[in-house]
Amino acid sequence: MRTTLAASLLSLALLAPPHAPLAAQGRTARVASQDELARAPADVLLAEVAAARLALDVAHDAKLVEAQLNMSWVRTVNLPAFDRQIDVLIAIMEARADLFARSGQPERVAQALTELLPNPAELAKTLDPEAKVRFAVGTPGAATPPALAAAVEAALAGPKVAALRARYAPNQVARADEKLVTLVGDYIQQGHYDSLQTLGQSAAPALEELIVRAGKFGQQGSFDPLVYLAGLSPSRAATVVERLGLDGGAEWTSRVVMLLIASELLKDDSAWVPDPAGGDPAFRHASDVWLRFLELHAPEPGFLVQSLGPLQHFVRHDALSPALRAALGALVRGDDQGLATRVVETIRTCDGKSARAVLRIGMESKFTKVRQDCARALRSGHRDVEGLLAKLRDPDESVRAEVASVLAGRSDNNFTPPKRSDPEIGERELQALRELARDSSSRVRSVTAHVLASNVNLLAEQELALALIRDPVLEVRMPLVDRGGDAAAVLQLLEIAATQPEPAIVSRVQSRLRNFVTSGDLSGTSSNRVQPDVLSQPGFVRALTVQLRNPVDAPLQEWTNYGLLDELMKEAAVRAVAVEVAPRNGKEVAAVFTALGKAAEELGAARVFGDLPPEQLRTLAKAAPPTQGRAEYELLSQFLSRGGQPLAAAVEPLIADAALSADQRLLFVAAATAWLGKPAHANILAVAADPAWTALGRPEFDSNLGARIADRGTCADAGELQRKLLAANGAQPDLVRAILVLTAKRVAMPDDVARKVLQLPFTEHGRWERALGAAFDGLRAPLDDATAQRLLTDEVFPFAVVSGAIGRLRDPRFLPRLRAGLLIARRQGGEQAERSIDAVVNYLNDDAVEILLEIAAQNADMRANCLVGLATIRSLREEKDRWNGRATSEVARAKALDELVPLLDSSDDKVRAGAATSIGSLGGVEHSPRLVKLLQDKSPLVREAAQKAIDRLAAAPTGAGREPGK
Repeated sequence: MRTTLAASLLSLALLAPPHAPLAAQGRTARVASQDELARAPADVLLAEVAAARLALDVAHDAKLVEAQLNMSWVRTVNLPAFDRQIDVLIAIMEARADLFARSGQPERVAQALTELLPNPAELAKTLDPEAKVRFAVGTPGAATPPALAAAVEAALAGPKVAALRARYAPNQVARADEKLVTLVGDYIQQGHYDSLQTLGQSAAPALEELIVRAGKFGQQGSFDPLVYLAGLSPSRAATVVERLGLDGGAEWTSRVVMLLIASELLKDDSAWVPDPAGGDPAFRHASDVWLRFLELHAPEPGFLVQSLGPLQHFVRHDALSPALRAALGALVRGDDQGLATRVVETIRTCDGKSARAVLRIGMESKFTKVRQDCARALRSGHRDVEGLLAKLRDPDESVRAEVASVLAGRSDNNFTPPKRSDPEIGERELQALRELARDSSSRVRSVTAHVLASNVNLLAEQELALALIRDPVLEVRMPLVDRGGDAAAVLQLLEIAATQPEPAIVSRVQSRLRNFVTSGDLSGTSSNRVQPDVLSQPGFVRALTVQLRNPVDAPLQEWTNYGLLDELMKEAAVRAVAVEVAPRNGKEVAAVFTALGKAAEELGAARVFGDLPPEQLRTLAKAAPPTQGRAEYELLSQFLSRGGQPLAAAVEPLIADAALSADQRLLFVAAATAWLGKPAHANILAVAADPAWTALGRPEFDSNLGARIADRGTCADAGELQRKLLAANGAQPDLVRAILVLTAKRVAMPDDVARKVLQLPFTEHGRWERALGAAFDGLRAPLDDATAQRLLTDEVFPFAVVSGAIGRLRDPRFLPRLRAGLLIARRQGGEQAERSIDAVVNYLNDDAVEILLEIAAQNADMRANCLVGLATIRSLREEKDRWNGRATSEVARAKALDELVPLLDSSDDKVRAGAATSIGSLGGVEHSPRLVKLLQDKSPLVREAAQKAIDRLAAAPTGAGREPGK
């Protein structure tokens, strides 16, 4: 059925119109039209031949296929001369020889291998005369065109026809056992390679016979016996291919290519050996059959593309011959961009150097992508500086960028630290780099900047780096911020970069400067400790001060980590810039406040603040964060407390600045009062009448903030200022109270000022408590009766606050007021009650004892404190009595010793011994020399008594022997 259908279709194709189809097992072949033949005659006719051979495989109808081949023969020779016409005729010859060999007609095989032109006798047997086919060549009396006749004669003597004859010649291989041939054939058909392997080399003769035998084994791809033979013995496969011909037609050529692709012949490195003659290429395959095969067919269109897989192995082993290089070069420089790209992608992945010549040729392609791919390959896997420099002025920026990047010795454009292994740079490369640095493309300039930053051999090109770091494009400048080299050169670059507006630049400059501070060099790893002598390098200080002035970010805030800003503030130039730029950002102001204060603690306020412009210090102080919060309020006070006289003098004019908050002005008043003395009095008095102070309401200022400033200051002429304020007309009580408190914190209030304060007509005792306490502390003598009476009759006077001073004065007039206060506060207790108890205790008299006993009996909460106070009074009295008694005992002891010493000279042994013993008992150390003399006494009783007395005096603690009776 299948045979009949194929025969019918082929007959229709020969006799019907040109487009009648020929179908075979789902694949369609057709006879081309005249238009198609005119456009691509060789391709169309070769497709017809292949279709005919496929029909033979499917239907096995030799007659049908012979008719198709003869028709293609006729069409080929009757067309006008065209390219590859002889190749088509050789393909028809090969197909006819294969047809006759497979149909058992050996004599016709030999005949077919001698004819390239149609044989009229053969045509008459296959072509139907009724078809009225007319053709000139091959018919009796027809003349063959001279050009075609000459080409046919040359082809018949050429290597391709010779290879075909060799392949189909009889007795080419030793006849193998037919059973073995059948067995091996079955293994191949079934894909049982393991079974074939078990036969080993014994299968080789059968495989060789199957290779040349006509039939189903001719076009089986990976199931070709040629592939199996190569797996068993690569050398035998090469011998068979060479014997059958390296150029045996299109089918044979495809079969050998398939062998090279499907087998492991070229993949095994052990099959590649160095050329003993050391020629070019440096490596050859163990058998040069495959190289000669590739070289032979390389000029054929499409062959190299089909053979890219095998060619990869030749590239990897540096075995591309000049002919193959030229053929591949023609492809990469050709008109087919897709094909050229495919060739480049194939060879660039190999390690060998023999592809370099091909890639250099590809650099001349008219397609940008091909040139770019070749440049990338020459830069990385096939590094070739010379080849790339030849394209220094390539019209495409991507190619020029690859030219630049090769000088870095990197596979990408990302920054990596310089290495000793970086490629050396010659004068030609330097000139190229300088030219690329002026390129119109920012991409090229960016790559050039990467090269300058990453190649250790380019560190001397400082002028070029300085030019590029001023480039208008960020991507060009950014790599140079990371450039290595000696500190002076790098700091010069950073100083320029620090002025630039991009946050990425600012951040990176700061990071490198921070590394320099903490590691001692610009490439080190950042740590948490400042390295010595860093601030002494002018280049660093210049770069840092420029960076701090950059308005893009808040760089000062970034330096606060690990206390680095504190260290930087020890450098005068850095301090000046910090004070200048900090007011632009509240967080920076806070950081500078803290850092300047710490520097002043270590170096002294005069050194830190003395050389800073007063106007800038005033601006900085005015920029303090809002003082509504306790933390911000305290920050400003701490800053002012550490600034000493220079800072106080700078901010003193701000006291009168009505634009500032009363909080800030109060702290400036505190600073001026604490440090400046008389020069500030006029300014303070001038603003004392400002109503703003009335609404201040900052009681915590008295004890915590202004007091800190006063504690550090000298409070010069405090008493005089206090007198002036108390005498000033219209002075706001809040300001007066505040200054009284902070000055008294440092210097005791003079007695006359204290008495005047206590005579003031104050109405809000709560806000005046600490001022009143300072006044009582300043008293040196009891109050006059009028003032004391006034205070005693004031029901809300804060006696608990001033109780300490009352106890110190021991004024008996106030003791009943203390008692009354304790009775009122018996349910409250707390710190004020404790202070009142301490004041009562301080009287140390019987009245105080009675008050403590009364409070202890009535108030359980204060009982413990009262009992402690009573114990204190009692212990003090007992101690006083003991010391009074001790003084009396000392007089008696001295008198007794004076009476005992003369008895040491008594003539009575017992009297002398008793006197010695008594002196020892009374602790008469001062009479030890007399006792020592008695150690020589003639009486043993006296000597023994003297020794015991001496031992007792020696053993007694210092002064212990002075207690009577001890």
